[in-house]
Amino acid sequence: MAESKLPEDHWNEFKTKYPKSYKNEEEEQMRFKIFKDNLKNVEEHNKKIRFGHDARGNESNERL
Repeated sequence: MAESKLPEDHWNEFKTKYPKSYKNEEEEQMRFKIFKDNLKNVEEHNKKIRFGHDARGNESNERL
């Protein structure tokens, strides 16, 4: 089984792919928190899709 990446790994890849720089450590930490929150939302959405749920909240697409 493949090892899951840590949020920090995703963050560093993001900053490399889309050259990002921040004026100070405080701003970077704030941006990283937003990034982690968004990553969590995406992972939760994808998990629902994998289990056959409509991730938008409408469970009518549930598999029988």
